[in-house]
Amino acid sequence: MNKISYKILGIDYGDSRIGIAISDSENRIALPYKIIENKDEEFFVHELKYVCKKESIDKIIVGLPLALSGEETVQTKKVRDVVETLKREFTVPVETEDERMSSKLAGIMVGNNKDDANAAAIILQGYLDRQSK
Repeated sequence: MNKISYKILGIDYGDSRIGIAISDSENRIALPYKIIENKDEEFFVHELKYVCKKESIDKIIVGLPLALSGEETVQTKKVRDVVETLKREFTVPVETEDERMSSKLAGIMVGNNKDDANAAAIILQGYLDRQSK
């Protein structure tokens, strides 16, 4: 029996760097993929389109930065604007996932202050885990 390959890309969006993670084809594990320098929106979209084509991405999940209280912040607004851009630029579905604590957890896991690709993997893994329930 043939299984259909379905890959999801996760994004940890930051003002200077953007972490990217990709799921395995069975959507069980999120793996860190790369970090994109956030030069400007055009560069980011171009790089993301390249990755999506190369990796045959079927869905994009963007980490939504909320305050620990759950309230929206200035960064939340920036990310919501990015999500709207991605929805216009890409034909695959684009969704958000609560990313509270993902960057801090990524830093603890790899022993530095922040690793954006690992943070993206944590965001995407949270999404995958919720979907499997």
